[in-house]
Amino acid sequence: MSRKLKIEEIGGYSDLSKLRTGYPTEIIGLCHGCFDDLHEGHITHLEAAKKEVDILIVSITSDKYVNKGEGRPLNDEHARLIALLNIDDVDGVFINHDSNALPVIRALHPDFYIKGEDYQKSDDYMLEQEKIETERYGGRIFFTETGEMSKIHTTDLIQKNNITKEYIDVITKTLKNPTTELFISRLVDCMESASPASSSNPTTFHILGNGGH
Repeated sequence: MSRKLKIEEIGGYSDLSKLRTGYPTEIIGLCHGCFDDLHEGHITHLEAAKKEVDILIVSITSDKYVNKGEGRPLNDEHARLIALLNIDDVDGVFINHDSNALPVIRALHPDFYIKGEDYQKSDDYMLEQEKIETERYGGRIFFTETGEMSKIHTTDLIQKNNITKEYIDVITKTLKNPTTELFISRLVDCMESASPASSSNPTTFHILGNGGH
């Protein structure tokens, strides 16, 4: 269905209720999860979800309630919120300060509570409670079909690539370092000068480094 609006960040549960009453005829979908370290599995899931609704809201688990193991989340709740807001298919993002999506469902009354197809055969108790709560308000649970993409999980990617919170912190500090920022700025200037956007024969650049300090 066509995109209708951009709601952006939602402050509290009362805002979710106002959203429902403010758009009574719109089909509203809710996706809920941690959404830590966004990957293509997340993106395809959200794209598929948006095709079913007019308004797609994503609620993310606050840092306090992320139960994914030591060092998680890699990205704090604000960073995760900003990342999701930059996805075209997402109309609004809400930080849920609870261990499950039940209070979000009670406030929003979504037409569709949307999960990935990997949850379709799940016997998870909380998922069943969320399904019951959604149906209580006239909605229903919907599972996106994204094939192999549904098998991609952040935890698996972290283990495969040995990514830690400390690693993320080092990268972030490096990118924010004034010397690094100056280098990147000058590099971009040089590249733009050597190969302007209007050029029909763009220049190929090779950047070499020895991985040292």
